[in-house]
Amino acid sequence: MVVPSMNSNGDPVGGIVGFIRTLKKMIRENNPSRVIVVWDGAGGSQKRRGVLSEYKEGRKPRANRTYDFESPEASQNNLHWQSAKLRQIIGILGTHYIEIDAIEADDVIAYLSRWVFSDIKKVIVSTDKDFLQLVDENTSVYSASKDLTWTPALLMEKVSVLPENFIIMKCLMGDGSDNVDGIDGFGEKTVVKLFPFLKERPSTLNEIVEHASLNIAKSTKYKSVVESKEKLSMNYRLMRLSAPTMSAQASAQIRGALDDSKRVLNLTELKLLLIREGMSIEDKDLMSVFMQYGVRMRNP
Repeated sequence: MVVPSMNSNGDPVGGIVGFIRTLKKMIRENNPSRVIVVWDGAGGSQKRRGVLSEYKEGRKPRANRTYDFESPEASQNNLHWQSAKLRQIIGILGTHYIEIDAIEADDVIAYLSRWVFSDIKKVIVSTDKDFLQLVDENTSVYSASKDLTWTPALLMEKVSVLPENFIIMKCLMGDGSDNVDGIDGFGEKTVVKLFPFLKERPSTLNEIVEHASLNIAKSTKYKSVVESKEKLSMNYRLMRLSAPTMSAQASAQIRGALDDSKRVLNLTELKLLLIREGMSIEDKDLMSVFMQYGVRMRNP
């Protein structure tokens, strides 16, 4: 049984402790000289809601499920407090921090991956499978909840589609967490069975619809694809990350946030913050891992 993390005042701090430990693990295993933390900007979903009004509608506030709170408000207050402390810690650890109003974190990460660091080895840390469409020879995706690093080879092994075609699979399946409807009865195995060429060559939605049209007599599922052409096109607009665009202002904000002169690793301040907040992280290699990261920051 996992014991929830709490500080000396009895306040839940699992989000903070989990973040620090995951960050330490990723730094230790990947030896980066640069770490970037990206958050959703205020009103970030508005652009996609212009395409689908129900996009992310009705999402319940994130909950502290392992703790007993007096009220939902108390739970949310704790989450806001942990979020504020994480922002402090991000600065103390010399990591870049990006949060831009009206832009989702997904789009910023995609922009960084495809346009800013396209030729540099990098790891996207997220449990969101939408990022699998960005996987390539220089980009992997690490899911902390599954302790799994997605590479092109692993994606082919477990999902049986090329990374470039993962967006097509998502369009057909939809994404319930974002209120994006797919086609009823379509899962990963169904998609691969009906469109085996998705594991052989980069494809397009037009090819999918054309293939379904040519084989419409063989299966009612092919008929469903043809009838869902407009829905698939909308899903593509909602979920595609592989060709991100940014306004000149947003692009300037992103590149400004990457200014290395603003990064300062202050392990003394980290220790003091943990003491002040009554938090204890027992990982023996915690400070040494961040110290080595600091050296790489100064000598990339």
